[in-house]
Amino acid sequence: MPDDVGSLRPAQKASDALAALRTPSPERSRLLRIAAAVVGLAVLAFAGHWALVGRHMVRTDNAYVRADISLVAAQVEGYVRAIPVAENAQVQAGDLLLEIDPADYAVALQAARARLAQAEAELSSMRASARAAAGRSGAQGDQVRQAASNLEAADAEAARAQSELARQQRLADEGFVSPTRLETMEAQARRARADAEAARAALAYQREQGGVFSASRQQASGDVAAAEAAVAAARADVEAAELNLSRTRVTAPIAGAVANRTAQVGQLVRPGAQLLAIVPPAIYVEANFKETQIARMRPGQSVTLVPDIDKSARVHGVIESLSPATGAEFAFIPVETATGNFTKIVQRIPVRVRVDLTEEARAILRPGLSVTATVDTRAP
Repeated sequence: MPDDVGSLRPAQKASDALAALRTPSPERSRLLRIAAAVVGLAVLAFAGHWALVGRHMVRTDNAYVRADISLVAAQVEGYVRAIPVAENAQVQAGDLLLEIDPADYAVALQAARARLAQAEAELSSMRASARAAAGRSGAQGDQVRQAASNLEAADAEAARAQSELARQQRLADEGFVSPTRLETMEAQARRARADAEAARAALAYQREQGGVFSASRQQASGDVAAAEAAVAAARADVEAAELNLSRTRVTAPIAGAVANRTAQVGQLVRPGAQLLAIVPPAIYVEANFKETQIARMRPGQSVTLVPDIDKSARVHGVIESLSPATGAEFAFIPVETATGNFTKIVQRIPVRVRVDLTEEARAILRPGLSVTATVDTRAP
């Protein structure tokens, strides 16, 4: 019996200890209540933040910094003579980037100017000939008018002589005029008719000569027009040669930094060959949101950008515009959903975000870098 009582004493002690643990002390109970209150407040704060703010935030990590990079290409063929700018150098619009050997184009310009001078000399000669032809035509016009006046006078004289002959004939029939007088009047009438015929022939000749001079004048006018066209063509050739010569000096179309310079001194470049690129300081972000995320997005909404290059940085932006079509519509091979087995894929809409280019943003953002974009869809 004593042995049994001794064996039960340790078990009783363990039971008492377990009961003590199950009965919380006042201090422990207070700590548990505080912890529960803190957790509850945290849950309420999270729920409240989500209801008021979080559910309005739309986020994507499919976002990249972009810039309207200007690709500079050659417009004429030739060998590169000089490249005065270095890779990554800052340039202003109009600065010289590259120079192509201009010798061939300078010679072509001289030849074009010589052809223009020759065409202008021929035009001057043609204009002088045209003025001479016009003068001859004008003088011939005076001759035609004089011949017409002479014919009119001769016709009048012939009519007068014929009328006088008829009157003398009546008087002769009555015996008042001698036959000799009548013969004299007949001779005068014949001479007057002959003079009228001669004046008519002279007028016809002068008119014929006028037609010849008029044709000559028209020919001279046509020659002047052809010479003027030749001068215009030669002048256009000069302008084209000047333009080609100016294009041997490749200048910066915009301000920015030189990048991706592929041309080298001595290299033969051809029209359209890319020489280098100019990266402008103005940048933007292209964020590709899922189609299920853009229902409440509007231009003007605030965007928070977190660049992957520095997760601690925060850059502010504003939605500038939403693409009118999904990115798949601009793919080289568009997705065809009407053939084969159909698998629905959530599409993405490119959203352009204007970046507030603060000093911090300029220091860390470069075209091509990845960012995480969060849009606040509450306003506007």
